[in-house]
Amino acid sequence: MGLTWNNGAGLFIANSGANNVLLLSANFTTLSVLAGNGQPVPSTGPALSSGLPYPRALVFHPTHASLLVASVTGMFELTLENFIPGR
Repeated sequence: MGLTWNNGAGLFIANSGANNVLLLSANFTTLSVLAGNGQPVPSTGPALSSGLPYPRALVFHPTHASLLVASVTGMFELTLENFIPGR
């Protein structure tokens, strides 16, 4: 399970067991699925309806407001403009 923090958004969690990425809000009150439909088969499309196979590591890119997700099949970039206040 990979973790990374962003002061504006909160804690991003690579949840390999459920094939998704979670976001725990900065005030620790809300846990949301950010990406991944639970299937271990890679696919393209909207983040919540796409497969994200076994995400392992996360890196937040503040300049691009994106999250790089490493999985067993490659690297994915998630645009996070809707999840970060002030963006």
